[in-house]
Amino acid sequence: MFNGADERLGLSEGQVLMARILRSRGRCHESMALLDQAYSNLTEEEISERFHIPLERALNLFMIGELRQAEALLISAFRRAQEENDGLTLSYIAEHLGNLNYIQGDCQEALRIFKLGIEASPPESKLPGHWLEESRCWIYLGWGQLDLALEHAKQNIAAKEKLGPTGTLPAAYVYAACVYTELGELGACGRVS
Repeated sequence: MFNGADERLGLSEGQVLMARILRSRGRCHESMALLDQAYSNLTEEEISERFHIPLERALNLFMIGELRQAEALLISAFRRAQEENDGLTLSYIAEHLGNLNYIQGDCQEALRIFKLGIEASPPESKLPGHWLEESRCWIYLGWGQLDLALEHAKQNIAAKEKLGPTGTLPAAYVYAACVYTELGELGACGRVS
């Protein structure tokens, strides 16, 4: 069915999309098997050009409880993006690697990685920096460092406002409202939006 290089790449991309659907349905082992098939259709160079494949594999590993394997895969992809000076890819990987560290309780390392991701994000990119600000907000809120939490909540809103009225903007307002609630500034909650 797929014979030429373009068709082979198309098949691989289709397999990755199907793997993503399977993961979202909790069928992580099937998803990983499909990712293996996608890898088999690609050359080493083509694999290195597609950062979304190791991200998808890392999400599957995380969901089946293989945190160390997920972390090792993300660190490898992170280093490769650094070597290639690929700021956008680095930002996406930093989001996942930072969140993995956060979930494992290593908030200092998560913050360090989020900072690297934000610094690497190309200025013309509207994404992924706002996700990183969101995560930093939650860490500082959890630590009770409300001034820093509010700073990142406001940066999160500013980043998401650039995207327009998307589904992520209301969530940014909720994060800021949570911080204002902790600060005891309930009136400010209504002014956030």
